[in-house]
Amino acid sequence: MKLRKGSFLVLIFSMFMSVVYCPGMSKTKSRKIALNKKKVSLRNKQKYSLKLKGVKSRKVKWSSSDKKVATVKKGVVNAKKVGKCVVTAKYAKKKYKCIINVVKSKGNDTKPQTQTKDVDYTANPSQTPAPPVNEPAVVPNPSDRNDFNFSASEVSMEAQHISGENALLLKISNKSDTDISADEYFMLEFYEGGQWISVDFKDSAWFVDILLVIKKGTDYTQRIDLGKYFTSMRVGKYRISKQIGAANYGIIRTEFIVN
Repeated sequence: MKLRKGSFLVLIFSMFMSVVYCPGMSKTKSRKIALNKKKVSLRNKQKYSLKLKGVKSRKVKWSSSDKKVATVKKGVVNAKKVGKCVVTAKYAKKKYKCIINVVKSKGNDTKPQTQTKDVDYTANPSQTPAPPVNEPAVVPNPSDRNDFNFSASEVSMEAQHISGENALLLKISNKSDTDISADEYFMLEFYEGGQWISVDFKDSAWFVDILLVIKKGTDYTQRIDLGKYFTSMRVGKYRISKQIGAANYGIIRTEFIVN
């Protein structure tokens, strides 16, 4: 079959365009969609704002697996009673889940921990820096501990705010006769109006999912960059909580002052 010169050029141009352009190709990069938290601990009647990053909030549908434990509306979780539930954010036929753990007002609730590979991050006692001494740390009241099988003299925590650096020096002392474990996650509260109010983490905050092992008779010191987790720190009294475990899990707390 013979083609005229004009038809031949049109055919070549059409073939060229079919190679260069594909309707399925996109220049936009795929967005990373994820919840700002995968696990949240709250006290009864406390609230926490969940966000599905990378999407428009109005297109997200929120639900709770147990509305008696916690409800959720537009991402705001409202703790109702002690227990556990799962809050789900649904977007574009995909589901993103966050475990909500509601504990009693005085911390008398335990929560099982899904343990990953144990990593020994025990600090060498001789190399562990002592907390600054300009403001004495407060040892947690035993009434703030749940059915944890250790007394305050065996396992304790101290916290000291480092002025001018927006950082916190946290020290966990294990004077018991057994190894204990802790994860990196912590909860921060601010004392205002006669009650403790949960301090929300900023959207970019994240934690490494590892298990810290604190050997018996040693201390573990952690320097927490507060600017990494919180937008700002108000002047006043704070309380930090961490989950500690051995045969069972318990919550220990201590207070510190930001001037």
